[in-house]
Amino acid sequence: MQTTIPQYQMERGFPGQLAEHDTPQRIVSRFNAEATAAIPWGVLVAEDTTSAQGVKLMAAATDKVAGVTVYSARHGYEAYSGTGLKPKEILNVLAQGAVLVRVEQAVVKGDRAFARFAGTGQKGAFRKDADTANAVELKGAMYLTSAAANGIAVLLLDANTIRAGQA
Repeated sequence: MQTTIPQYQMERGFPGQLAEHDTPQRIVSRFNAEATAAIPWGVLVAEDTTSAQGVKLMAAATDKVAGVTVYSARHGYEAYSGTGLKPKEILNVLAQGAVLVRVEQAVVKGDRAFARFAGTGQKGAFRKDADTANAVELKGAMYLTSAAANGIAVLLLDANTIRAGQA
């Protein structure tokens, strides 16, 4: 006979889910310009230097930020690799607004946001520090909620402000 009821803690949402917030949202359609790598939802991506509408995973602190990949149910099974959208697949990128992201380390509401471009972990993943120069600060971006390590937080960003801070 069952004598206890397990406590299930549901997450706030999932990476790449749009968050409700009072700020305007700007979403643009792009495509995965990676040669072989899949791009997951809810990671920061950079402008591709060889195509006008392509995006790639962050590879350097100087990459021109495009925004965060946003979940879309329009993709069929064949477009998804199991870890993200396959190369050449169209994806939505949030250039301005609030989105749910998975964080590598615990964050507190109001913390500045950083994104990984090197080192161990998913490129484009979010954190609250530079991880010894493996992540770049996203100027003007901040967490609107707190989250534990590997948890889901709401991130507010504007790619134009971030790019201006990179100059």
